[in-house]
Amino acid sequence: MICMSCGIIVYNKWIFHTLEFAFPITLTAWHLAFATVCTQLMARTTSVLDTRKDSPMTPSLYCRTILPISGLVVLSMVCGNAVYLYLTVSFIQMLKAATPVVVLLASWAFGLREVNYCALFNIIIIAFGVVIASFGETSFNLVGILLQVGGIVSEALKLVLVQKLLTPNKNKKMDALVLLYYYAPSCAAMIAGLAFVIEGPRLTLQHVFHVGWPVFLSNAILAFLMNVIVVVAIDKTSGLAVTLSGIVKMVLLIISSMVIFGDSISPVQIIGSVISIIALIIYQFDLTTNSLQKWRNRERTDIPVWYNEKEEKLPKRHQRQTNGLPQFND
Repeated sequence: MICMSCGIIVYNKWIFHTLEFAFPITLTAWHLAFATVCTQLMARTTSVLDTRKDSPMTPSLYCRTILPISGLVVLSMVCGNAVYLYLTVSFIQMLKAATPVVVLLASWAFGLREVNYCALFNIIIIAFGVVIASFGETSFNLVGILLQVGGIVSEALKLVLVQKLLTPNKNKKMDALVLLYYYAPSCAAMIAGLAFVIEGPRLTLQHVFHVGWPVFLSNAILAFLMNVIVVVAIDKTSGLAVTLSGIVKMVLLIISSMVIFGDSISPVQIIGSVISIIALIIYQFDLTTNSLQKWRNRERTDIPVWYNEKEEKLPKRHQRQTNGLPQFND
């Protein structure tokens, strides 16, 4: 997952700068159109998306749940791709350290989490490190900063709305891949219209032929596989593993951007990034520890009342009887 995520980011950066395809909205529309085709084919040829039949989607429900998520996905992807035209990969990863801050604040606002002042102090430290890293940026660009802020906020709101939608309701839970199946078409339509208006007048067939269909196809396949892998990783691994992989990805991208693209990093940026990463690790570790503790407490409440945890055997009054006589263990 780490290699796939780093690969798609570096790949997009290479397309935008090396191949001079400065059309991030068009590229994002292509990604979503490809995801739409793939999910439709999966629904018709495999049983992976059969769980969608357990959650019927009515037009009114689609407008209330899927369309807002689609709009945030479009905004997040457009800002996330366009920012690479203005900022370096390393600086973008430093700014992304503030994402847990926005996610936590949004979770508090939507009532998905209880306010925790220790967590608040921790995210303030994360934000402080991001501010230090921003002041140390040699190629500061206001448009790029605003795009990154828009991407972070829209991504945080999208995660919160997705969490509310995926929360079990009446013993039913929508699968994450089914959610992708539902919102990919609307996202593709929205962003295609946006690309036509903003980038359409400048885009020519010469730009497309210069990049070539093998690059576009491989890039779309990589982006789609990344979405699938993230879903599988969340379902199959612990929250700690996923969050720590994000931190590892951040470090790897900063190093790779220095090696591949020659991005320069100032000492002030290094200090700010170290502060943010350490605070982020502490925050995620504390968050995962609390979640595990709640899970263990819930498991304890499911233990039968006759179970003796210390002796790991049944009390005498519950021992099995044979031929009318109780059987005692030594």
